[in-house]
Amino acid sequence: MSTLQHTLLSEPQVVFDLDLSEEQLESEVEVCLPAVRPGDWHAVVCWHDLEIGHGQNSQVVSCCPSEPHTWQAVLFRGAPRVVQGPGESMVIRVSHDVHNLRIQFPDEEVSTPCPDADEHQPVMTVSSVSRWHWGMMQDDQRNSMYDLAITKAMSSRRVERVLDIGSGSGLLAMMVARAAQGSEQNSEACEIVTIEAVETIANVAKSVIEANGFGDKIRVINAMSTELEIGQPGMLDQVASLCVSEIVDVGLLGEFCLPTMAHARHKLLAHDAQVIPCRAQVHAALFQIDRTQPAAMRRPLGLDDGFGLDLRAFNLFASETYEQVDIRQLESKRLTAVLDVFEFDLTGRQDRLDSRVEMEVDMLEPGECHAIGFWFTLHLDDQISICTSPETPTCWNQAVYFWPEPALQVKKGDKIKLACCHEPNRVYFEPVSYTHLRAHETPEHLVCRLLLEKKKKQNK
Repeated sequence: MSTLQHTLLSEPQVVFDLDLSEEQLESEVEVCLPAVRPGDWHAVVCWHDLEIGHGQNSQVVSCCPSEPHTWQAVLFRGAPRVVQGPGESMVIRVSHDVHNLRIQFPDEEVSTPCPDADEHQPVMTVSSVSRWHWGMMQDDQRNSMYDLAITKAMSSRRVERVLDIGSGSGLLAMMVARAAQGSEQNSEACEIVTIEAVETIANVAKSVIEANGFGDKIRVINAMSTELEIGQPGMLDQVASLCVSEIVDVGLLGEFCLPTMAHARHKLLAHDAQVIPCRAQVHAALFQIDRTQPAAMRRPLGLDDGFGLDLRAFNLFASETYEQVDIRQLESKRLTAVLDVFEFDLTGRQDRLDSRVEMEVDMLEPGECHAIGFWFTLHLDDQISICTSPETPTCWNQAVYFWPEPALQVKKGDKIKLACCHEPNRVYFEPVSYTHLRAHETPEHLVCRLLLEKKKKQNK
């Protein structure tokens, strides 16, 4: 909560007092939270205090907002509620089973997105949809660039059929339908098909599309696009002349955009089909990241992190993946210039789905080298692009790839040899003398060490 601008509308209350030595399968309670000040009620924040020991020797480990370097869980209401101030109460219903804690707002009526929705439609739980959908749908920069590129494509030529891969809420497909209405040559004949792999999301996308008046213009298919071929009953009858998608994660390749678009190009698109986005570039820089971050963002483990025990062998897992962060919110220092690492063809014509390139990197600042931050520029066409660098905030933020060993001390003018690598679904980095070992491939007795080659810049 320390990174969010917020106003506390009530004092904290204890909801459950659980004895973890006894079996407690489920419970439910209604909690009344008296308001202490006026404001708009957007969310409920919850956290836990863990008591260790009994009696005078017990200690409490708390992750409450006032404790430094802690994170809390936030559950948002479906819509804000105006709270007038003292004298008014906010009521929530809290329940738990053996797996989950659930919070409900009794003052919010349960409603479906569309009046005609099936009454037997599955009810989604809090974990049914990934949290990043909300940031993506509310990213005005992203959405305006996509809308501009789609409108430009629909007005530049006749488009008989559009394929949208990854429906989500149906936003991009509706942008296509709206652009078609404003285009003289595409207002009537354009067929729009959007594909969504997750059944519950596909059902809601249909409701959203109908609520916006595009139900007769857009057809939603619940399937993986890579499972489709032209001519399958109830699927696609003919190839598309325009393909729109946004299947990129913070690290660009994590949602398998390269193999997905390769399949689409081969099986679902006309040979001259336009693809949005058409290409992308990955940029990276080496960073010093101070260990004052919340514990979940500290990599790697040091000798002083195990409460008197040496846990550093666990650093083998530190670089298996990247973290999604806003680098601006980290106490960090960029040690190098921004490197242009890779350029990808996102139209389905990428030559290789894996690659390794070695680069020699000049250190521009002294410090400790902890990690590589990387981001991308997504080119929707030859003129319209979106950059996810720290200087241009977006819903993606940036990816941080930690090295699995203690930081390397560097000086201005030093050089580091770095291997920049990618597979079909991830970008990753290695110093050239370091061999990446996966946990299941590593014998228990093997200690993995990170060796960095560093040489001084010769004075001339």
